[in-house]
Amino acid sequence: MEDAGAGTLEAVRRCLGGALNGCERVGVAFSGGVDSSLLAVACSEHAGVTLLTVGFESSHDMEYSALAAPRLRLPHHTRAISDEGFGQAYRLVDREVPPGRPLSWYENCIAFHFVAGLAAGLGLERVVAANGIDELFCGYDSYRRIYDSGEVAINEMIRQKTANEIRMADIMRGVAGRQGVLLEQPLLGDTFVEFSGMVPLHEKITGSDDYLRKHAVRRAAALAGLPPDMCLKRKKALQYGTRIHPRLLRMIRRGL
Repeated sequence: MEDAGAGTLEAVRRCLGGALNGCERVGVAFSGGVDSSLLAVACSEHAGVTLLTVGFESSHDMEYSALAAPRLRLPHHTRAISDEGFGQAYRLVDREVPPGRPLSWYENCIAFHFVAGLAAGLGLERVVAANGIDELFCGYDSYRRIYDSGEVAINEMIRQKTANEIRMADIMRGVAGRQGVLLEQPLLGDTFVEFSGMVPLHEKITGSDDYLRKHAVRRAAALAGLPPDMCLKRKKALQYGTRIHPRLLRMIRRGL
C-alpha cells in the first residue's frame, strides 16, 4: 500500500458517505481521542455534526472532550451520569445482553444508552460511532503484549476482537433504538474491514514497545486536519475514560 494514511482516510470517507446518505444532522459519539475526532471531521463533510460525550463527572472523557471539541469547531453536548441513572441503565442493559457475554458488552451498551438519550433530547435521530478502529488497527495494549508471538497471532487477535465487536454492535443498536435513535457503526462494515486487512501490520503496530499504535489512523487524522497532539493521543478505552468500568464492578459486587 503506497500511503496507508491517505488510504485509511479515503476508506473512512467512503464508509461515511454511504452511512450518512441523505442525513442532514448527526450525532457523533465523542471522547476527544483520535478515532472519534477523525470520525467527527469526516462526518462533517456529509452532514451537520453534533459531538456527544457521556461519563461520570470529572471522568477523563468528560474533561478531555471539553478541551478537544472547541478545536474542531463543532457543537458539543455532554451528559454526566448519575449513580441513580447508572443503576437504571444497568438493569435495562442486563435484559438485553445475552448471558455469558464479556463485561465489555455491558459497559458499551450502558455508555450508548446514555449517548442515545443525549441525542434524543437534542432531536438527533442518528448517531455514528468509531467502534472497530481499535480492533482492526491494533489500538489496544493487548496487541503490544502479544507482538513477539508473531504476525499470525496478531492477525488472529484482530479477527477475534473484530468478530466480538460486530456481534456486540447488534445489541448496542437495539439499546439505542429503544430511545428512537439509529446507531451507525460503519467502520465495522464489510467494506472497511476488508480495507483494513490490506493495510500492512507495521502501519498498525511496530513492536512490543509500541505504546502509540494505529499509525495509519493517526496519519489519516493528520491529513484530515487534526492538530498533532490530538493525532498522537494515546488510547483510553471507553469504559475507563467514562469511569463506567469501576462503577459497574462495584454494582455487580454489591449484587444490585
